[in-house]
Amino acid sequence: MKQISLLGQCFHSFKDDQLHWQGVVIGNPEPGWYLIQLCEWAFGNPSDRRIVKIEDMSKWVFYKDDEQMKEAYDRKYSGQL
Repeated sequence: MKQISLLGQCFHSFKDDQLHWQGVVIGNPEPGWYLIQLCEWAFGNPSDRRIVKIEDMSKWVFYKDDEQMKEAYDRKYSGQL
């Protein structure tokens, strides 16, 4: 099976089954840890950066690019915020 890298992929995260963060994976500083760039909801501008464990990302939804992420938000999640 071909291994897929999370680097460069956009995401939506969830907390208590509600949409929580949106952003992009920008680094993998240590095995099992990822550096993420969060983006604001209103305009999509970069905000905070965080380091998260892979285990905490298991229920996130990943997208190949920001356009796919925006389409998913409009289609599925826009009423949650």
